[in-house]
Amino acid sequence: MTAQAFVPVGSVSNSGPLHKKKGVSMARFLILFTFISLCSSTIRAANQYYMPGDAFFSAVLTEEVLERIEKEEHPIFEYDRPDFLPQMLCGYAGFSRLRYVSMPKAMKENLRTSYNEFRKEYPKRIEIRPETKTKRTEDEGDIEVPTGRNLHIEINGLRVLFYNADFNTKKHRLALKYNEKWADEFAAWGHKRSSAVFEAFVPTPEAIITDWRDGHAVDALRVTMPDRSAKNIRVPMQIEKGAIAIVIPVNDFKRVYQGEEIAWGRNLVLHAISAEGIKKLRSERGFWSDSINGGFGRGLGKGTFGGFGDPIRKEPAEN
Repeated sequence: MTAQAFVPVGSVSNSGPLHKKKGVSMARFLILFTFISLCSSTIRAANQYYMPGDAFFSAVLTEEVLERIEKEEHPIFEYDRPDFLPQMLCGYAGFSRLRYVSMPKAMKENLRTSYNEFRKEYPKRIEIRPETKTKRTEDEGDIEVPTGRNLHIEINGLRVLFYNADFNTKKHRLALKYNEKWADEFAAWGHKRSSAVFEAFVPTPEAIITDWRDGHAVDALRVTMPDRSAKNIRVPMQIEKGAIAIVIPVNDFKRVYQGEEIAWGRNLVLHAISAEGIKKLRSERGFWSDSINGGFGRGLGKGTFGGFGDPIRKEPAEN
């Protein structure tokens, strides 16, 4: 077999301006051709953010995010898709931003406390990258040029899932969307229903079956949202007081879904954050429990280990 050298598209042996322009033009043509081919195929799909009907909104908590939300009365969170999901070329569907209206100061403080506590077990990792800025050129179009400065990027932010306060972690699995109408919602954003791909955070047969089977039993995250339109993807939805944030220290939704006690050699603990405090969730027969006294607010916290809600209190019998 004869070895063949790989030459990147646009690379030419002659460095003259005419050859350079032809190489750049060919590169642009091939990129455009590939894009059109993918979006014309029967397997095309779009990047999906929060779809109306999903049980949670996924975000990431970093030092930078904390510093920003501590200064804002109505902080905005960006949707974060799992790293293993591919970046599609055929558009978007869903809402990519969530505004927490009048987030209580106590909740911000509890998020900070949770972050600091997790960082004792899971230290922050920083990647240093050269800063660049976009520059428009006549021959090559927009190119990235270095500024001479370095950016310090936190690359292992904590995962955060925003749920309704009455979501019951003792009864329902975490990291499942429980959205019975996800395909219809996908089509509502201008895509063909036949091209809808279910973007599961836990892409295992058991998890997908559980998601589908129990979708009717779990309420969608209660948010106020703009019209479903491509122009509104970046327009924030709004969530009111009463939502809770479940902070996950590991980038492994499968372990969270399965309720595993051990992850990466450590006892896995999650934090459920509200303005009232921080509840430490531990694995309990595949689900997650905070304590025998229930959880936050007034919700489904009935029975042993409750979920998010006040435990049942026995009232004295009336005479």
